[in-house]
Amino acid sequence: MGVVALNASDGSPVWRVEIAAERPIAADDERVYVPTGGQIRALELKTGRPAWNTSTGNLTAPPLVHAGWLIAATPGAIGAFRAADGAAVWRRESGAIEMRPAIDGDLLFLPLLDRRVVALDLPSGSPRWETPLGGEPGEPLAVGGKVYVTAADKRFYALDADSGDIDWPMRIGAAPRGRAAADDAHVYLVAMDNVLRALDRGDGALEWKKSLAYRPSAGPVLVGGAVLIPGAVTTLPTFAPNGAALTPVTFPATLVAISNVLQGANGYPAIAAVTGDLQQPWTLWLLE
Repeated sequence: MGVVALNASDGSPVWRVEIAAERPIAADDERVYVPTGGQIRALELKTGRPAWNTSTGNLTAPPLVHAGWLIAATPGAIGAFRAADGAAVWRRESGAIEMRPAIDGDLLFLPLLDRRVVALDLPSGSPRWETPLGGEPGEPLAVGGKVYVTAADKRFYALDADSGDIDWPMRIGAAPRGRAAADDAHVYLVAMDNVLRALDRGDGALEWKKSLAYRPSAGPVLVGGAVLIPGAVTTLPTFAPNGAALTPVTFPATLVAISNVLQGANGYPAIAAVTGDLQQPWTLWLLE
């Protein structure tokens, strides 16, 4: 087991550190953060050399790194650390969290298993508001003064980020799949009815929807203005923001996951994707 860094231009190895990641890792422009053995170990992004490690306890959700903050959810609690050196800033009891929280500005949004979304003041950890939903919330998307979150009651909610008021809910009618995604005009979501929906970011009006010929495995991914929906297929349909069909993306084998969206060596948007099935080994690809 190990954490490996590859050169984005040709896939050649840059460094490898023998460390077992017990949760999905996180990264920013300077470091990679690896949950392991009740700690988070930070590695220098360019070299893989140890930067720091800090005790957190076993994580219950993937870590969140954003704007110099590292957020770690542990059984019944949430903790905030400085990403630069791993120093603890605050910790407070929160309730159970299994989905990655979200940050927008100076607010931290927590999706709790007890059907609440809770907002905390990011610098201090003090509570700002809490809003009960009709079901267990998924991973929130916080952007533009709103918090978009699907819930197990088969609804999609838009909350006011400052007050927690529900601006609008939308009945989906099927279990949601993954986190929503948003561009300047739309918010996109998928559910287990195999439908991609594009809603107006402001009022939640349904702008368009597209049926998929496969079961989504994750939420929508935005790549250079195109919308992709990961699934266990070799060819993914892609859509423009207005719903028009674009050129499909074809993979060499069955798609397992899209791990990153980044800029390729030629300046075009690129996706790092893992493929593999019973006939083909698991392989990492970079596709522009």
